[in-house]
Amino acid sequence: VIHMNRVAGEILGVNHKEAKRKMIQQIIRFANLQEFIRMLVTTQKPRSRDLTLQGTVEKQIQVSGTALRNADGDSLGALIVLRDVTQLRRVEKSLAQAERLSSLGEVVAGVAHELNNPLSGVVGYAELLRMHAAEPAQVRDLDRIVESAMRCQKIVLKLLSFARRHPPEKKNHDLNECVRKVLDLKSYHLRSSRIETRGSRTGSTP
Repeated sequence: VIHMNRVAGEILGVNHKEAKRKMIQQIIRFANLQEFIRMLVTTQKPRSRDLTLQGTVEKQIQVSGTALRNADGDSLGALIVLRDVTQLRRVEKSLAQAERLSSLGEVVAGVAHELNNPLSGVVGYAELLRMHAAEPAQVRDLDRIVESAMRCQKIVLKLLSFARRHPPEKKNHDLNECVRKVLDLKSYHLRSSRIETRGSRTGSTP
């Protein structure tokens, strides 16, 4: 190592002042970076790629390198540039996730609308039949149909609420209602994990 600046030392976790005149293997403990440098020196061709450095804190770095030669074409070594792109990759990952959620929201909205129309028909016809039902058993069965269809409509409304994009706004909310909606939204996950929730609500708390 002929020269290493402070930033490169911070990325590699070494003292850049102590790196001078030391062998690469003594300074760089990351096998993938050592391999990158070895290939650069061997091929004498510029190279660039992203590497993951596994240490106390995992880092994503972008490493670029080019071989150095004198006027006669003899190899003098290599120039290596390191750039910590850990935060950049996290932001890119978050943006990609947001795009996937946006696409999912559009699909969910379409499915919800397609389900809502036939469910409305089921509820309407079931209530109509219930009005003319004479047998208690028929009324009970129709009540179950209406109840189940209403439950499905409630799920559809949740899907639509999830899919719609609302501009941010500030307004008063009933905290009891917010908690109820969150628990309602997570009800399936709570049941599947055998988690029972109990609550005691006070008066309206905006």
